[in-house]
Amino acid sequence: MGEICRVAGDAALFQGYFDTPDASRTKLRDGVYHSGDLGHVLVRDGRRHLYFDGRTDDWIRKDGENFSAAQVARLVAEHPDVALAAAQVSGGGMDRKWFPDFVRIVDEFSFTETRKILVRELKRSHFDRERLPDAPLYWRERGDTAFKPFRRQDFDELRRRFAAAEREPLLDV
Repeated sequence: MGEICRVAGDAALFQGYFDTPDASRTKLRDGVYHSGDLGHVLVRDGRRHLYFDGRTDDWIRKDGENFSAAQVARLVAEHPDVALAAAQVSGGGMDRKWFPDFVRIVDEFSFTETRKILVRELKRSHFDRERLPDAPLYWRERGDTAFKPFRRQDFDELRRRFAAAEREPLLDV
């Protein structure tokens, strides 16, 4: 899996973001258009097929391995008590590393005009108890096999551990 890019000698494919030249420069670099989409190529019957796997912002990195959040959401959505997860794709299995450490239950998702879940809004508040003081949040620590409620004191202790490891800024992404 990798980023879907296209060699583009001109700007016909992408004319830029309105009034944000820095964001535009990240898309078109050295004659290559970077879509921000993830995909993989599969060859069947001598023909190459490009499959969409999600967005580059939807990568999860755990224990040195990268994988798509869409795969995890698809498997979570298969549970009979889950009406909708943050993304869905088909095929594949679930590696043990894919089990989430945090689960947030929401009554309603926010959607784009094209009915895609606004994942960036979920990422903005993630599991921060300061931003989500009353949200139903659950977690499991390394080695746990079951989820438990994620309380304010759990968040404070997690922040303390991240600070001790000089990784506290990662909590505020």
